Amino acid sequence: MRLLIAALFLAAGWRSLRAQCETSLTVHQILDRVNQILEGSGTRRERDTKVQTLLDAGLAEHPGDYFLLRARWLVEQDSGTGRAWAAAVHRQHSEDPVYALIEAQALVGRDTPEAIRRMEALEAAHPEMARPYLELASVFSAFKYKDKARAQRELEGYMKLCPPEPTAATFLSLVGEMGTPQQIARTAAVLRQRLEAGDGAEPISAWNSLWSLEFKVRPVAEHADLRKQVAADLTRLEKVPRQNLDWWSGLQDGYRTLGDQVAIERFDNRILEAYPASWQAIQIVEQRYRKDHPAPRPGDPKAVEAYARQFLAQLQEWHRRWPEETRFVNQIFNNLIRLPDSTPEQIGNSADDLLENQRKDRVYASVPPLEFRVAQAYVKFHMRLDQVPALVETGARGVTEFYARNFHDDRTDDTQDADFGRSLDNLTVQRAMFLLDCYGLTGQKDKAGAVGADLATIDPDGPYREWVWPLRARAAEMQGRKADALAMYRASLEVSAPKAPAAGGPLGGGPSGDKDPRVENVERLWKELGGTAEGLALLTPGATKMAAATDGRWERPRNLLPAFSLSDLAGKTWKLADLSGKTVLINVWATWCGPCRAEHPEFQKLYDSLKDRKDVVALSFNVDDDLGKVAPYLAENHYTFPVLPAREVAEAVTVRAIPQNWLVNAQGKLEWQQIGFGRVLDWQQGIIAKLGEVAASHNK
Repeated sequence: MRLLIAALFLAAGWRSLRAQCETSLTVHQILDRVNQILEGSGTRRERDTKVQTLLDAGLAEHPGDYFLLRARWLVEQDSGTGRAWAAAVHRQHSEDPVYALIEAQALVGRDTPEAIRRMEALEAAHPEMARPYLELASVFSAFKYKDKARAQRELEGYMKLCPPEPTAATFLSLVGEMGTPQQIARTAAVLRQRLEAGDGAEPISAWNSLWSLEFKVRPVAEHADLRKQVAADLTRLEKVPRQNLDWWSGLQDGYRTLGDQVAIERFDNRILEAYPASWQAIQIVEQRYRKDHPAPRPGDPKAVEAYARQFLAQLQEWHRRWPEETRFVNQIFNNLIRLPDSTPEQIGNSADDLLENQRKDRVYASVPPLEFRVAQAYVKFHMRLDQVPALVETGARGVTEFYARNFHDDRTDDTQDADFGRSLDNLTVQRAMFLLDCYGLTGQKDKAGAVGADLATIDPDGPYREWVWPLRARAAEMQGRKADALAMYRASLEVSAPKAPAAGGPLGGGPSGDKDPRVENVERLWKELGGTAEGLALLTPGATKMAAATDGRWERPRNLLPAFSLSDLAGKTWKLADLSGKTVLINVWATWCGPCRAEHPEFQKLYDSLKDRKDVVALSFNVDDDLGKVAPYLAENHYTFPVLPAREVAEAVTVRAIPQNWLVNAQGKLEWQQIGFGRVLDWQQGIIAKLGEVAASHNK
């Protein structure tokens, strides 16, 4: 009997090890239900509780199932208890290597070397076990452990055990990002064969993955033929009996690859009719409104205010129609605080709704936090000032705790650690700004000392120096330390200032006008301390000129631009070496990036103005993972600037946010990076001026 039990245990263990390529039908149905709950209504905690209950029941029926265990661990991971949970269940099942793998995965980011060691040990002890190969490929795909050759070896190990499966989303994503051209081609060929032989029960996402892989591995010259194949696929898939919201959304994504706006519109209408309360339907309605009612350019205050008023009315109507859609609460608040005649009651009610949503469902953190925006509104409208300090402290604490929980990752490199540090400095600066505003309005000037002490922890030569010195000066002046304040305002004249500080911002304290506020504050304090005009002239030489210095949006790059040889979508080859002697402007973008789309009309105009010049070259680097979407996007918008698929080059420069504009000097060195698009009126002129600066510095 014991031998029989042992044999059954080994057989079950063997099945558990092998059942890591694809979920069973039953498990797939459970995970589908999990996704429905996570995308449904209720708070995050309520959804997580439902998911835990569902997964625990699934594991009771399918003990040791890798996919259920991983999903259950991810729920704990989101709650900050993932490692403890994984260690506990491994202790309960110490002989089962699947549980050992789950605990090893839980160590990634906290003790990644140990996680790697454990997964390598599992590979050695259980070469028939597929998931360690895939998890190691994931570890070696990003951050400071990124090793493309090693990731490709791990992918090869996985592929020997697991043929490409339509539901293997993690593998399909990894092979597309890190695989060799041969691995991508093999995966696409097998996946197409399986999908074409299927009965339509496969997820539509598998077809989207297939098309993405095929566009990635096929040369640009073959993309027209490939689009014909995609069109044939879509014609067949539209006849599949199983039609639902996800299916329609996936088909629509395929038609975006073709640039077929008629078909996209047809599916929009289907979704609106059949699923009017879905987030997809809500998104369609909002996108159509924004297309029919474009936002005015920022140079016309009356037009901007009229648009905000009109859009506010529309948002309020949408909120009544879809009360569960929380983003409308956020947008209503943003538009209310833009309008000068909004009442304290309107602002207060909207802020209460916004904060209530935040308390119910805080799943992310932003800088500035939502509480800061509410505090800023209370200061602006001189209302609820007694609540401002607590709001500011709650927001700062929430962001700090979120970062500590989610971003202390031993895989990050020095660049990411520096980004983390700058985010916290930014948080300190904004916290100080709102607290000083509040204390100034409420007469609590004695509390400014603690704010000044916090600001003193920020590097005075760091990226926030133009904000720190004026804020420290303001805190010192509120304490009655006028001499210290004067010295600090004077120190701020040695660094660049923000282009357009808001009223009540960090420069505050002095009168408003065309003169640099820092100079006004120096003049005012100097006179209050009994200084003469002659002494003042010695104190502020050239101050006005200094205030118009470097645009703060530009940053010096941390990494070099690697030599590249890339083909654009028209088939032309571009080499960095061939651009020697010219100043080069490179726009870095993706089709899914909203700010990139907003920037492109301006970039196209700039390209048109530069394309005939002999000393300047303008082109763009696209970082889309799905290259099939790029050409239709360009055609739809009539863009003619050169587009080079260049994701690896962008990764080498360590691009973590787009859009970006790079300026490369005549020697091929990346000189400047402009990060983000601010919709400023003089955007083109600013780029041209910066190009001239780079060219002039090279010619010296």
